[in-house]
Amino acid sequence: MMKVSEWFAANDIKVLHHYLPLDKTAKKDYRLAINTDGPLMRLYRNSANELLLIQGINAYNSLKVLSPNKKVPCFVINNNISELEWCFTFLRSCFKEKVYFMVNYEYIMYALKKTNENVKKMAEEINCSEKDIQKFIVDTRVPDHYKELAIKYRKQGLVNAICQNSILKDYHDFLYKLTFRENHKLTKVKLKLFEDYIKFGYSLDIEKSYAIEWFNKIVDKKQAWKIYWEYLNNDYSLSKHYTHFPRVIKNKKIRAK
Repeated sequence: MMKVSEWFAANDIKVLHHYLPLDKTAKKDYRLAINTDGPLMRLYRNSANELLLIQGINAYNSLKVLSPNKKVPCFVINNNISELEWCFTFLRSCFKEKVYFMVNYEYIMYALKKTNENVKKMAEEINCSEKDIQKFIVDTRVPDHYKELAIKYRKQGLVNAICQNSILKDYHDFLYKLTFRENHKLTKVKLKLFEDYIKFGYSLDIEKSYAIEWFNKIVDKKQAWKIYWEYLNNDYSLSKHYTHFPRVIKNKKIRAK
């Protein structure tokens, strides 16, 4: 495969991702790119004469935002490569160049689809661990902000569980926020308890200022069992021990007494 230097603009180059940085980030990345020696990007030219980006991802993204028609020097390699093989090559560059998580995410989700979710094969092709791939696997329906937090704090499983729970569809954003709180964070156990609570016909008014406080009472499993056991043993009446809880009515919002 012969490598030659040619001049191309970002608009001449094919990529699979849709993410682009904000102007401020693009300007910073572009300054870093032009301070390096040699061409800004490396490309494959396939049999269809398409130019496929394989290296210089941040340089491409910044040019696409700032000057999409500005021609810059690029290394070009003739290579009749499949789209999936190109995706693997691109992902190897993603890990080396430490690109923004959304770029990794888009290509990993594409490769998952094309390989029937064969993470082992992907890891072998990209030359990384399976954990490196799994940390980017977040349901596409999760808002981008929470995708980033899920990857950063390794909460993919919990965030996916929220997103895929149709019973709690009216509470998704509320539950995402609870997942990344400093204290009283959401857990899978709390999520299941809250799902059961909703299944029994109760609801929670998440617009109220005390919504998080009431949520924590709802999922306080230890306190719930304590009250139930005391009730069974007739030590105290059940109604007496509910006086400090919000009044709950099935199929209605929680109301404070």
